[in-house]
Amino acid sequence: MISGWCLADDKKKMSKSKGNIITPHVVLETYGADVVRYWAANSRLGVDTVYSENIFKIGKRLVTKLWNASKFVSMFVEKHQVMSINSAHETMDKWILSKLYKVIERATNNLLHHLRFE
Repeated sequence: MISGWCLADDKKKMSKSKGNIITPHVVLETYGADVVRYWAANSRLGVDTVYSENIFKIGKRLVTKLWNASKFVSMFVEKHQVMSINSAHETMDKWILSKLYKVIERATNNLLHHLRFE
């Protein structure tokens, strides 16, 4: 967070003197880094952000759902090879893959361009 305060649930600034701080390692051990990233992504630059257990609980449920969905999908992906545009039979599959390849090409070119100028 840049130029914003982390506020307590009562919307008052967190500070050691008030005794209302929460140390990062406790939050990371309790919820995990992905949930903290979810909370941080909900903030806006330069604006105070409220520390809310409710937001962390929502983030935890979301991360758990994403993790479970990825484990489910990985059971099927391991059995199949990655589809190429030539092996696709359905028109929609070919269209989606063509869009994917264009995005990969643009991202790769942008990354290479960025690396050359640093």
